[in-house]
Amino acid sequence: VVRVFQHFKGEGPGMLQGLLTKLGASIQLVRVFEGEAIPKDLTGVRGLLFLGGPMSANDPLPWISEEIELIKQAHSRNIGVLGICFGSQVLTRALGGSVSVNSQREIGWFEVERTSSAPWFECPTRFEAMHWHSDTFSLPAGAAHLFSSRLTPNQGYTLEKHLALQFHPELTDGMLLDWTTRYASELQPL
Repeated sequence: VVRVFQHFKGEGPGMLQGLLTKLGASIQLVRVFEGEAIPKDLTGVRGLLFLGGPMSANDPLPWISEEIELIKQAHSRNIGVLGICFGSQVLTRALGGSVSVNSQREIGWFEVERTSSAPWFECPTRFEAMHWHSDTFSLPAGAAHLFSSRLTPNQGYTLEKHLALQFHPELTDGMLLDWTTRYASELQPL
């Protein structure tokens, strides 16, 4: 089972759902945005996926501290965690890093540069990715820096079996249409 934490209605697993299914994983979706409880038992769980949302990992929402504790438990049990956007920030806090407001909001398609590689994670040296965030994270102790962009030096890292990505690899056409409609007031030219 891969447990997927969805924090906002329009920010689901997108393309990652099909990929996980192709890999033979069964998906358990936790709809945090609907008030579903954060499951504390990791029995039978092979991985955790924490998705994005408009909140900050520093917000005083009670379920954020529950997710942080769950990630710490997964880390101690050698269960891999993938965090995307807000999810990468929660992962960072759980692993001892910090989250802060970025110097500038990063919304749109921007180039990402791979700064190093992990033996289990390969991708092109440069690629365009969708960004939609106001916060950024520090690198937890021992993390290998993977990605940067012009506006956000820390776009991704690995630490043991964990992967944090500030950008959105899960994005589908439908999600992009929903976001640009739902969050139209946030769109402005750079």
